[in-house]
Amino acid sequence: MLCIFGLFKDSQVTKDGKEPTPVPEWLPGLGNGYQYVFHNMDFLKHIKNTLNRKTIVKFRIGQKGVYLITRGKNVQYALRNSGSLSSNELIYMALQQLSGTTKEDVAKFKNDKSGTSHVPSINMPEEERIWAPFHRIFMNNISNSKAVGVMTSKFCEFFSEALSQQLQGKWQTIRVYQFLEQQMARCAITSFYGSYILEQFPDLIDAMWKFDSNISALVFGVPRFLYSKPYAARDGFHEIGEKFLNTAWSKFDWNSRDMNADWEPIFGTRFSRMHSKFFKDKGFSMRSRSGLFLGSILNSNTIPITGWAIMEIIRDKALFQVIRNEASSAFTNGELDIKKLVELPLLQSVYSECLRMHAAVNITRVIDEDMSLDGYALKKGYLVQAPSWISHHDESTWGAPDHPATEFWAKRHLKYVESGNKNTTAQFSMEGRSGGFFPFGQSLLTSPARRRVTEHLFQGGGIGICPGRHFAKQEIMSVIALIVVNFDIELEEYTMMDGSRSDRGPQDNKRYCGTGAMPPDRDMKIRWKRLGGN
Repeated sequence: MLCIFGLFKDSQVTKDGKEPTPVPEWLPGLGNGYQYVFHNMDFLKHIKNTLNRKTIVKFRIGQKGVYLITRGKNVQYALRNSGSLSSNELIYMALQQLSGTTKEDVAKFKNDKSGTSHVPSINMPEEERIWAPFHRIFMNNISNSKAVGVMTSKFCEFFSEALSQQLQGKWQTIRVYQFLEQQMARCAITSFYGSYILEQFPDLIDAMWKFDSNISALVFGVPRFLYSKPYAARDGFHEIGEKFLNTAWSKFDWNSRDMNADWEPIFGTRFSRMHSKFFKDKGFSMRSRSGLFLGSILNSNTIPITGWAIMEIIRDKALFQVIRNEASSAFTNGELDIKKLVELPLLQSVYSECLRMHAAVNITRVIDEDMSLDGYALKKGYLVQAPSWISHHDESTWGAPDHPATEFWAKRHLKYVESGNKNTTAQFSMEGRSGGFFPFGQSLLTSPARRRVTEHLFQGGGIGICPGRHFAKQEIMSVIALIVVNFDIELEEYTMMDGSRSDRGPQDNKRYCGTGAMPPDRDMKIRWKRLGGN
């Protein structure tokens, strides 16, 4: 648990190497905890110049020491190293703080040290294993291409229906982000969890966004007695989950053919059913089951990135037309070909650029034993954090003539190759820069197998994109294509989130920095007209 209050005393360096430069304390004697938790972007900006000169600096959050690292090789080491660095305690903290998992059920995760392989790494009764059977459910029902295809197909079906409600041939006025927050969320939840949950609990989406807006305080461990609002939002969200699970279990026939259906209305995907059944069969409390179940519903990364992409495309008329032409090539007889869509070079570049600009995750590990990194001596017990916001805005990695790393540039991730007759063809490329690009937060665990499981458990808070980055990419690109190909759009003005007029365009909502994709702090009012054809 990261407590932001208390005093901390440094110990002496125990290994050869230089000690990282300390960040000046925001509150002398109390460290940088308050600024780090509640003003994370301002804190990162404050130390960015120091990080530009140093690869590692240190600060403290109350009683906890933290090393902040940058540079691709250091970040990759932190992500892959399973010897001196670990994240188990952070997982258990997230289980309790985000999912509201009871201490008794967290202990079931802690006690399972048998690994994810079918053959346990230690002698352990099969009925006590958690990670391995859940890993199999995850791999068999959500990670394969068929499962992703089912979800994307259902999502496109539902989102196309939502768009068809707009009158054809007539101009209508909407706010872009407001529309996505409701309609895209509705379609994503329905495609993954079935239609029954929103039919019975239509206030789920509002409860989800309320919880999402309070995630940072929960992630950073602000005590309930000091700040109860985040806990109230979490508990209200989970109460809906408990009611749903109770009614869904009484309604669903577990002996019917729907048990193995790709999709059915009560639980949605096969993964959703297996997930719910697994934790019930393992004896988890309803409170724990609800929090783990609802963790997959969060759209706290996909919708902000989609919103940013749509807004960037709309405010650049030339880019809108080029994207429309490119996306049109992925339609055949009015049907969207997802395989073609996700390979489109400019659309991939726009997608990646929005991730680079607006995904801000502080990847965290715990140092289990004294170690050295990049010539620095790092001490046992400290946290190691790699803030994606700093790496993603590194001018030496991402800057280009006339296109600084701080600005959106649709073509930043394209390269041009000769294709015959002295013509050049644009190709999507992250060559030479992938080490400084980690918008999905990678994993809370270093093992690739357990990483996939953990990405599902903790999609909220920026650890992964719901319900997996492959579905997320297809979901985001599908929304962009379905909108730009099927609508003429005119920008009217920018608004505050309540619809009142704004004197400026959107910027990152800084309160989300460090926990995932940052949504815009302003909306965009547009006029749009649905076309015929596609």
